[in-house]
Amino acid sequence: MDADQLALLRLNLTPGLGRATLIKLLEYYPSPAAIVEHPRTHWQQQANISAPRFETLLPADDPLVLRAFTYIEQNKIRVLSVTDPAYPQELRQISDPPALLYVRGEFSARPCIAIVGSRRATREGKRMAKELGAGLVRAGFCVVSGLASGIDGAAHEGALSVSKQDNAAGGVAMGVLGGGIDVVYPRSNTHLYAAIGACGTLISEYPPGCEPMAHHFPGRNRIISALSLGVIVVEAAARSGSLITADFALEHGREVFAVPGSVYSSASGGTLQLLKDGATMVTCVQDVIDAYAQYPQHASGVILPSTASPTPEQRSLFAASADVPGDKSDSCAAPARLDMVLDSLNSAERKVYTLLGSDPLHLDEIAAESGLTPMDVSSIVLHLELQGCITALPGGRYLRA
Repeated sequence: MDADQLALLRLNLTPGLGRATLIKLLEYYPSPAAIVEHPRTHWQQQANISAPRFETLLPADDPLVLRAFTYIEQNKIRVLSVTDPAYPQELRQISDPPALLYVRGEFSARPCIAIVGSRRATREGKRMAKELGAGLVRAGFCVVSGLASGIDGAAHEGALSVSKQDNAAGGVAMGVLGGGIDVVYPRSNTHLYAAIGACGTLISEYPPGCEPMAHHFPGRNRIISALSLGVIVVEAAARSGSLITADFALEHGREVFAVPGSVYSSASGGTLQLLKDGATMVTCVQDVIDAYAQYPQHASGVILPSTASPTPEQRSLFAASADVPGDKSDSCAAPARLDMVLDSLNSAERKVYTLLGSDPLHLDEIAAESGLTPMDVSSIVLHLELQGCITALPGGRYLRA
């Protein structure tokens, strides 16, 4: 581990030094090592940091730092700050990105779909989650979940079963943890933790040794949502934590899917409400695959991931897929492509496009002015962005491209 990663550990393990302060420091100083080389008075005077709520920055030889250092070195964990080029762009673009990520394994090249649901899942719910996990991997996706018991664990079991049976390449599963990267919770999923660590990706924003706490899980859920094209809720009670992930998906402009269940089952209250609110109904994996059939594909047939702001490579591919025959140097080619796209829009998509101009509008404002549900608007703006009609800005705001 280099000096920068050691500095990140010291900063992250210091009680009272929060995420927002750490992000400010990372954005001001040229490197993490430079942060710890300056006193707190310099932070306040130069980096516009309010009086820190801690007495002393943990020294490099503090037992907590040494223990975390040893674990990270021995298990090949990467520590990525929000300013690191390897930090996922999808996370950097949300309104509250993690300051740091602890990552075991490589980020998947596959587009990601999250599967979440009740910890107290029914037998039918776990069966559905497992089938969806397996089917999505066969279709070229990576399955993201929170490694919780119930639906999360079943989804990952399905994904990993295909990897084992078909000798699929790695990157089929991603587990986002609510505690330190070294903490397995629940213990009953130790086998999944080990399997994903060996052939997938484990992610946490919490330092090694940090126990999973109730208030960590909403933060974990925002990461699950941000890293995924869409979120599938298999089973959820009326006040399930899985609905928080669905809320984040709407905020992040992701698709929300829900599996219907019995009106007499308490495990279906949340999913039935999502369907009432406009979520896409899922009864088999093909329903999810069909939702992304409109987007450009790799030559291999794997659907491209969408982010709040596509990468330059994705923009290039999207533009190429919308090309019309003719001379690429023709200055009228871009307007012609846009006209073709606009002609293909349905009435709801045209309504949203017409509302947008040079002044950014939040997703909620678009929904209020268009009369559409937030769920419908989130799907429409994603489609319009991928067609090059609109541009997404941080914080769930959009303007015409």
